[in-house]
Amino acid sequence: MNVRRRVRVMLAVLLSLGALPGCRDASQAESAPDKPNGAGPAQRIAVLSPAMAIIIRDLGQGDRIVARHGWDMATDVEIPVAGDQRGIDYEVLLGTGPDLILLESGAEPVPSRLRELANRNEWRIVRLPMLTLADIRSAVLELDQLTAPAAPSARALELVEAFDESLRPQPGVPSHAGRVVMIVSADPPGVLGPGSFHYEIGHAMGLDMEPLDGAPFINMSAEELRALNPDTVVFIVPGAADEQSSTMLEPLASLGMRAVERGGIILVTDAESLTPSTAMIRFAQDLRSQFEALPVLGD
Repeated sequence: MNVRRRVRVMLAVLLSLGALPGCRDASQAESAPDKPNGAGPAQRIAVLSPAMAIIIRDLGQGDRIVARHGWDMATDVEIPVAGDQRGIDYEVLLGTGPDLILLESGAEPVPSRLRELANRNEWRIVRLPMLTLADIRSAVLELDQLTAPAAPSARALELVEAFDESLRPQPGVPSHAGRVVMIVSADPPGVLGPGSFHYEIGHAMGLDMEPLDGAPFINMSAEELRALNPDTVVFIVPGAADEQSSTMLEPLASLGMRAVERGGIILVTDAESLTPSTAMIRFAQDLRSQFEALPVLGD
């Protein structure tokens, strides 16, 4: 799939799933309850969330996934698709026989047919919010509780520690970064604004994020981006090859921004960099290393 189209499609899916803050009613969120008395870890899991599939994989439990979301990039493609943003494929669920179904929580209730089938087949349904960095961190421990023989597992604790460390402010980084804008497209500029988890990562790292207000995703004009005149632009292009990235950067070159003049364009090409999950550990680590490679502002 064309990289530009892939980014747009991924954003559309994230918005429809409520993966960008502000898209769902957080008051409707459900947390994972404790395992029922005598219940062991889930053995057959239907993961209808691309974000939770990444976490399950990073916990080392990916081999327990028997059904996946259509936009899941973390699970083996041979695993059958049991749904996507358009709805749930109940025939696949019935055919795979999960003992646990994972969904992202949102304003919409669990479909009545899914409730009915779950009751009839003794499937357990767990919905978790994936709106914020705190949600992602909690999901690691909650999904570990559902899948590990003894929770918290060493792997879950390792992931949480890496998550916290990746977001910890480093005094020197802001002096290399200056004012930062994160974008997912350059023509027209698609900007990740306040309320997006990427913007939240920037704040957690101590960065001076721009714009100061607006929606989690903002369609800007080139003139509006030029007016912001950031010192650094973080361009998130999941899965882009070097030659594709160069072509996609061309619209920025003519804007006369400080970021272009000083070589302050950071490319993030990890395929999972737009998915709110443990992939954000790698995203933050990549950002930090690339920021530190930039010259200090004013030198």
